[in-house]
Amino acid sequence: MSMFPIHIATATAQLCKGQDYVCSGHGKSSETDEAFEWVMLNDGHGTNSCINFVRAIPEEKKSELIGSPDPIQRLAGYIDESGCVRTYESSGATAVIIKLYKDRAECINCGDSRCIIFKDGELIHVSKEHNSYNEEERTRMLNRGITFQSSTNIKVVSDTMIASVPSEYAIFKNGTMLACTQALGHNSKTGYDPAVFVLPLEEDVSYRFVMGSDGLFDMVMMDNPCDMEKLKTATCQDICDWAAARWQQEWDARPSTGGDIKIKYDSHECDDVSVAVINVKN
Repeated sequence: MSMFPIHIATATAQLCKGQDYVCSGHGKSSETDEAFEWVMLNDGHGTNSCINFVRAIPEEKKSELIGSPDPIQRLAGYIDESGCVRTYESSGATAVIIKLYKDRAECINCGDSRCIIFKDGELIHVSKEHNSYNEEERTRMLNRGITFQSSTNIKVVSDTMIASVPSEYAIFKNGTMLACTQALGHNSKTGYDPAVFVLPLEEDVSYRFVMGSDGLFDMVMMDNPCDMEKLKTATCQDICDWAAARWQQEWDARPSTGGDIKIKYDSHECDDVSVAVINVKN
């Protein structure tokens, strides 16, 4: 467990499918027996089989799995062994895990949910999404014989304007189409190469970890000082409410075909939003 005071807050806005989930707990490393606190954020996709199974895992079991040196692989194996996702079923979930030890934080990411870290108010880390934009992931997919199909995504370009941008789906050999290139579930068809970032925790320093599903980060302009100030200073609930309100506002839209129009997403077109904020104070 961290030697520093820790405050953990979580929030979700289930705007559409109700598949986002955040949980927390404490455990011990299976390697070193060190105590730690953990937070895990999951964004389910496809059918509910995978995310519902993850939700139902008892906290003690989650702590055991997360306490291993390779928590993504352990979680994936536990899900697969349960048989909760049928052979040809498309059901999975992203995972972002933060483990806080007495002297360090371990940030582990699988999928297109993300974690960003502020140190004394300065942004020092942004996790990479596992999708076709990630060149390492793209290469990993192509080496596995996975192909890509062109699509589009959205990008917020101002407080009032949203644009259509090129994107791609990974097409797996059974026909499953995923925007993210690795995820829990799917009977591990995606394979795994989770990103791991280890941050030493220094005395007399404040840290802030912001975890979010793509429902959050699709609404954030990472190059906009006002948006980043929101992530740096606002409460977890306020961040969640702000992102949810953006999903539901009226937009000036710029389609890929050109010409601006007004749009407002229906409820089934919005994404669920999940957020976790961890403040570690000196």
